[in-house]
Formats: sequence, C-alpha cells, structure tokens
Amino acid sequence: MMTQIERYGDLAVFRVSARMLRANALSELQNALSEYDVGQRAALLDLSGVRTINFGGLAALAELHASRPQTGFFGARDGVADRLRRSELIESLRYFATKSAALTSPWGRRHRLAGRRAVLLAAGKGTRCRPLTLRYPKPMLPILGRPILHHQLDHLARFGVRDILTNPGYLGPQIHDYFGSGRGQNIRMTYLNEGAYRDGEWIDEPLGSASTLRRMQSALSCFDAPFFVFCGDALVDPDLAALMDAHQASGAEITIAAREVAECDVSKYGIIAATPCGTVTGFQEKPDPAEARSRLANIGVYVMSPGVLNAIGPAAGQDIARDLIPAVMAQGGKICVWSAGFDWRDIGTPLDFFRENIAALRAVPPGQTAFVGPGAARLTLIGKRRNFHGPIWVGEGVDIAPGAHITGPVVIGANTTIPARSSIRASVILPGTAIETGAIHCDQIISNDWSISGIYPAVPATEETALTTAQGPRTAPAPQDIAVTPALLRAG
Repeated sequence: MMTQIERYGDLAVFRVSARMLRANALSELQNALSEYDVGQRAALLDLSGVRTINFGGLAALAELHASRPQTGFFGARDGVADRLRRSELIESLRYFATKSAALTSPWGRRHRLAGRRAVLLAAGKGTRCRPLTLRYPKPMLPILGRPILHHQLDHLARFGVRDILTNPGYLGPQIHDYFGSGRGQNIRMTYLNEGAYRDGEWIDEPLGSASTLRRMQSALSCFDAPFFVFCGDALVDPDLAALMDAHQASGAEITIAAREVAECDVSKYGIIAATPCGTVTGFQEKPDPAEARSRLANIGVYVMSPGVLNAIGPAAGQDIARDLIPAVMAQGGKICVWSAGFDWRDIGTPLDFFRENIAALRAVPPGQTAFVGPGAARLTLIGKRRNFHGPIWVGEGVDIAPGAHITGPVVIGANTTIPARSSIRASVILPGTAIETGAIHCDQIISNDWSISGIYPAVPATEETALTTAQGPRTAPAPQDIAVTPALLRAG
C-alpha cells in the first residue's frame, strides 16, 4: 500500500502504491505508517500513483488526516485532484500540488529541520554599541520589547530548530534569567558559559567563537550532524531549509551565508571571494572598496559539518573567520558561500538599534498600536488630556500620565513612567525609564542615566552620537492617530 522513499528531518515521504483508494484503505494506510514508526512525526503521502478514488477512499483520507494531523498529501492526478476538490476535502487535507510545494510550505519547513541544532554566539561585549551595552549584552538589546536573541529563536523555530546551544559571557546572567531552560519558548537551551561568579560578581571569560564550538563538542559531543551557527547580534531571516539543502548538496565542510552590500560599505565587513559556483577562494577583512574582490559580506551565519572542528586545537582565543575557516581551507576542505535573498540587519551601533526599532514599528498598520505586551488587544479611545499620534509601541507596565504628549514614531519600553507636561517625539525609551516632569525628548534613545541625541529622521554621514539630557523638537514626518490601551493610563 505504501513505501517510504525519503526523509527530511522528522518529515517522512511515502508513495501510495494502490491504484484505487477505497474505504478499506484507511486501516492499510494507518498500519503502514505504524510499521514505519512515524508516531508523532510528520508524513507526506505521494498520491501520484492513485488513478481513481471513490467516496469510501475520500472518507479514508479524511479520517487518516483527522487521526494523524501531521499528515500531508501531494501529487494527485488531475482526476483524483478534481474529486478531492469537488468533495471540498482538498482544503482540509493539507494538500499540495507538488512535493516541492509541500517541502517549502511553512508546514514542511517546520518539520524538515526538526532535530537539527543551532549555536547562538552571545559572549561578546559589543563595545561599538555603547552605552547601550553597558546595560545589556548586545544579543539582549530589545527590538520592540524582545531581545535580538528572542527574534532569532523565533526564526529558528519556524523551521523546527529547537535544540539551542549558547555561550553567555559578558553580562551573561541576563541571558540565563530571560530564557532559563527554554521551556517558555518551547525550546531546549544548553549553556556553556564564558564567565563565572567570583565573590558574588559575574566575571566574563571570553573564549573565542571557534574555540567555543570546539569546547562544546569536546564537553557535550553535541554535533553529530550538520548544525547552524548564528552570531547573536543581528536580525536575519534566511531560508534555513534551503541553506541546509545547499550545504549538503555541495559537500562543503562549511557553508557561509552572505549578503551583497553596497560598494561603499564593503570596508565595514569581512568580504568573501568565491567562484561562480560558490566555492570560496579567499577572504578580505574590511577592504578598501577599490581593492575588494567582491561585495559579498559574511553575515555571521554558517552551516558546519561536525568534523570541521577537528581542524583546530583546543586552545582558547580562536575565531571562526580568522582561524577555523583558514585552517579548513589549508587542509583542503571545501568552503562554500550561499547568497540567496534574505533580510539582514546588523545591530552594530546605537544608530542601528534605533533604526531597527523604528523600522519594526512602521510595520504597524495606520490607526493601531503594536501589541501592548504579550497577547494584549488593540483598543480604542484616549482621554482628552492626552495627546498621542502614532505610530507608537507601548510595553507592559507603562504608566502614562494625563497631559503627556507623545508623537511617533516612538517605542516605549516596559515599566516606563511618563509624567504630565512631558513631550516625547521620534524616540526609543529603554525599559524601566522614568521620564522627568516637563522633559522634552526628540530624536533620542532615552534611559534613566543618559540619552543619545540627533539620530532621527535622517541617517547621519558619520556614526558619531552625542550624550545629552534633553533636546527640543525637530521636524518629523506627519503623524498618524493610533489607539492606546486605557488600562495603561492614569485617571485624570
């Protein structure tokens, strides 16, 4: 009745061999799936061999899907597909025209990489992002209320990657406290710390990105199949299934995800030289644009085969780009580059942090706020004595007094207090900030201890910023009205 032909992660593909599907097909299909120990994993059934299907067969497929919700179907011949369509089952059965359509669907991608591991590198100090990183480790910088690491984990989970290793170092306890075991995000978090408590104080002990991977393998033997590596300080959304497919098809030891950058920006990044078929031939670290051999920037996302870590020794201080990759190439290992289209937002400076919060905020539909805290509804109506013009994002526990003026784009972090007669315009307020009565903030990142001014609306020619206390209004785009949750506002 059925033959298993392929497997992708926990998604098994079967070919249905029966020429006609009748009511008795249900028990035969269920027995076949049990024989292959599909269990709670996903199954994708190829119906291309089925020539006819009667009402009993239609009922069998419907019952199979009801009893095994993680079952999909594809490839039915025209007559069978038409029968499914006329019976209105085609929508409820998770049916796809082709196997490719099934594998690239959100459902297929979620299962194809199940069981894979990912390393999120999170130990660095992020000195270019100071003063933000005096308060947060860079991977914990909040973008609309969620740390960068949380956004990365959300993206990995869309592809079924839920087994995560990370290396908290600088301000590492913030990562421990936020994610814990990972159960709250439906993931498993494993920590190999690059730091420890000394006399009650956390002291970071940086190891180096490649040395970290080598230590993980030595201590845990955790890499027995190709795995992902992410630098934990950027917003990035590559098609991980396509990236893994490219890695395995090429036979590479390491595949590097890359983005083409503008010629004027090549001096900011590590640049990759590669053949037309994607084999890496060399690297240039922040070259002059006139000397750059390409415009492909290494974005800090990799797929690595487990044996690659044997190319380096156990010493500390080894880096992926500087030490591991050259060592693999020197030993004749193949390194490939993958540069399919995807979004990449490097959070390298306070300007980048501000820009990405504002960019995310502008995705909010006109006339609405973003969600106010997890699961909060978009509500309507604000008091007459409060002046709000969007877009505005409001975190949990925010206290906004009557008489406050807020003109978007503005991001207000959790547990912030905004008193009467204060004015906020085109700014990002960090969580826990208490704005002073009568303060005027415009074009700023604001905390209790400092603010960074002059970064909106235009991107300056240089990345220099000024620390200041308050600043008068500047010209900003025309605002749009929004709705604000009344529960966040004090009566007045």
